[in-house]
Amino acid sequence: MIEKLTFRGIGLKRDSISKETIRRMAELLKSGATMLSMVCPKCKSPLYRLKTGEIICPNCGIRYYVVTEEERESDVLVQATLDQLERNVLKVISDINARIGEAIGDDVSSYGKSLSIWLDVLERIERIKRSIEGRRSTS
Repeated sequence: MIEKLTFRGIGLKRDSISKETIRRMAELLKSGATMLSMVCPKCKSPLYRLKTGEIICPNCGIRYYVVTEEERESDVLVQATLDQLERNVLKVISDINARIGEAIGDDVSSYGKSLSIWLDVLERIERIKRSIEGRRSTS
């Protein structure tokens, strides 16, 4: 059973927050993340800015993007989509890499071809992200 701790007065829902969430919050702080004054719209837990600039809710696991006046919402949506796509591609590459170690014969060649394709996809994502950053910095 997960034991619950009740927090009042810091924007959290009145009911409670789990020890696991408290542990995640502590780990975020230890890793250099910054607790923000903003709270998650879903669970009211404090949001954290990671060293990468991403904003995450330690309770829900949802990643948020803050749109400033200088940025258009569509630009932020494109960036968020590319970030999620990159995470998914890295998971696929990791899975293929693990399978290569167990493969024999023709499977190794097949996994190698798949790995090459996914690495190309990852490279394209990085090029698109650099291109977007380049356009932002010249604007």
